[in-house]
Amino acid sequence: MKRFFSEALGTFALVFFGTGAVVVDQQTHGLLGNLGISIVFGLIVMIMIYSLGRISGAHMNPAVSIVMVMVKKLPATDLIPYILSQTIGALFASLALHFLFPDNTLLGATLPSGSPAQSFILETILTFFLVLVIFQTSTDNQPTAIFAGLLTPVPASSASPPSRRRALVKVAASRPTGDCPATWLCRTCFK
Repeated sequence: MKRFFSEALGTFALVFFGTGAVVVDQQTHGLLGNLGISIVFGLIVMIMIYSLGRISGAHMNPAVSIVMVMVKKLPATDLIPYILSQTIGALFASLALHFLFPDNTLLGATLPSGSPAQSFILETILTFFLVLVIFQTSTDNQPTAIFAGLLTPVPASSASPPSRRRALVKVAASRPTGDCPATWLCRTCFK
């Protein structure tokens, strides 16, 4: 139960602070900019890995949890509770942002600036690196988590990290044998 609460809390923090930075940027007409938003996302990922990584692995992302099950670092029986916990955490963070910024209709939502194919490819590549870094820092006892935040950029497609989650989850779900490129690379390189 502690692990599931940890996932909900970590995802809440990621969405609240990360998406909150996008909302604040919208409210202040670009005061934070892409660099400021990226720094917020990177720092909150790093902080949550340091704070919660020992409890639940600090996945904060269904794509990470799916990969962890595929490489047998997370029991398959925990996958649904992890995803539900992450969803609940993200929902509560979004509700909190909606309460705090009732006039903001976008609440951090972004739209791709390129074609759907270009955006999908960019999001898949960025998600791979996000999953790779979280995979490495959450399964290793070495203090390398500080680098996790460095690979959490605002991508060229202008979509937020939740879009990366959806992209990789779609890829993983479309291949029930678990042979999506990110999973294959993680399995091959980091057994």
